[in-house]
Amino acid sequence: MLAKICFLILCMGVVACSVLGYRQTRLQTLHELSDVQRRLMAHDRDLFRLRAEIAAQVTPARIAKLASRLGPLVSIGVDDEMVSPISPSGRSTRLTGATAEGDERHSPRR
Repeated sequence: MLAKICFLILCMGVVACSVLGYRQTRLQTLHELSDVQRRLMAHDRDLFRLRAEIAAQVTPARIAKLASRLGPLVSIGVDDEMVSPISPSGRSTRLTGATAEGDERHSPRR
């Protein structure tokens, strides 16, 4: 009988220690989560402050001044003299090389 009581006390002690361990883990996780949220709020404040500073410094006159210093601006992409308007088939044709009628790659599919 004494062995059974000792075994029950030992089992209850193990269960109590495991419950306390889980509780400690949960508290530590919540603490780390609140630290992350606090840092996120600090970063958001810095981001909004920097956005306000950028908005205060960017004016249309300043942008025009910076653009004029760069010289003439050209669009990025396909050269206009290389591509003709869209053909009746719905595809654009190249002006250099084979014509759309002579090149099977540009002919409409049947």
